[in-house]
Amino acid sequence: MRGDFFMKRAFNRFSVRSRLAPLSDRDIEEKRREGVRTGRSDWDADRVIGAVWRLDSADDVGYVLQSLRPPSAARQTTSN
Repeated sequence: MRGDFFMKRAFNRFSVRSRLAPLSDRDIEEKRREGVRTGRSDWDADRVIGAVWRLDSADDVGYVLQSLRPPSAARQTTSN
């Protein structure tokens, strides 16, 4: 029970901090780039960031998401 109290307290503290000082657009972009670097991903962070900023004007979100797949994922196929 005591652990629940501390988890809730930590969560609330984090939530308040996020609401009081949300990340800027630039901070969010840099966080995505860092995640790609540290995760050793073959995703192109700048392409993903650009696509996210244009999602609201896309005619087909599925197409946008499919076009962002890294080359290694695009080569893989699934069969039923």
